[in-house]
Amino acid sequence: MPKLTIHLPDQEPLKVGFEDQIEVAIGRAADNDIVVPHDSMSGHHAQFKLAGDQYLLVDLDSTNGTFLDGAPVSQTALYNGARITFGRVEADYECEETAGVEEEEVAGDDFGSSSGSGYETSIHAAIAAQSLRPANFKNLSPVERVEKKDGFAKVAMLIGIVGILAAAGLAGLAYLMKLPS
Repeated sequence: MPKLTIHLPDQEPLKVGFEDQIEVAIGRAADNDIVVPHDSMSGHHAQFKLAGDQYLLVDLDSTNGTFLDGAPVSQTALYNGARITFGRVEADYECEETAGVEEEEVAGDDFGSSSGSGYETSIHAAIAAQSLRPANFKNLSPVERVEKKDGFAKVAMLIGIVGILAAAGLAGLAYLMKLPS
């Protein structure tokens, strides 16, 4: 059962279990599943959503943001030992099921080989319904990412350039017409 340990200033840590609920809302408002009375939390700050056998953390457009291991997130998959920050309230996420699966996979030396070749496995890949950037992902490229401009901006720029060239052409023509022959 996934657990969340919330660390509020000057209070004992608050431990909450999800009990396999599909959605768990957290925030300052009384209608949340987890009510956290802290001024840095929004009324409806974030939500935990069960997706398969794993919870996703979803920020509900909170004022002070939701962070996973220090990185701002809007939606991300959770893992055992994740450090979540809601505004200025920190919490630790624990998931026994995920931790146990990882230990079994690492400890096991039988890879499901049926022919003895070592190339056949019982591991099957599936296309994910959703792609998520890892919480601690950082772009290390020294080149800044260039945002693509939309079509309207390109047309406006082209009209501007044509206007400048037309004005320069008219000014040149007017100058030539004033020259004595």
